[in-house]
Amino acid sequence: MAHSQVPLKLRKQMLLMRAAVERVELAHHVLDVRRAATISAIVRNAMPGDRTRSIASRAFEVIKRYPFVTSATSLIAARFKFPILAAATKWGGGAALGYKIWDLWQKNRESSTSQSRARRPGR
Repeated sequence: MAHSQVPLKLRKQMLLMRAAVERVELAHHVLDVRRAATISAIVRNAMPGDRTRSIASRAFEVIKRYPFVTSATSLIAARFKFPILAAATKWGGGAALGYKIWDLWQKNRESSTSQSRARRPGR
C-alpha cells in the first residue's frame, strides 16, 4: 500500500494542488469555448467551405445540411411580424425537403436497377 507510506499532510497538499491545476485548466478551456462560440465563428463553421460559389447556392447547401434552419427562421419571422420572410422560409424549407426526398428516391432507384442488372445472368 503506497498510500500508507506518504504522510497524510503531504497527500492533502498534493490533492489541493491537483485541484488547483484542474481549476486553471478548466478556466482555460472555458475561455477557448467562449472564443470559439461567437456568432461569426458559428456561422463561418456552418457555411460550406467552397467560397467560389454564389451566396444563394451556399445558403441552399446550408438548408440542405441543416433543415431546422428554415423552421427556426420561419418561427422567428412569424414572431417579429415579417410575413413575407416567414412564407419564404416555409416555401424554402418545403423545397429543400422535396429536393431531399427526390434525391433519396433517385439514389434508391439507381441502386435497385444496378442490383437487378447484377442478378440477371448472361446479360
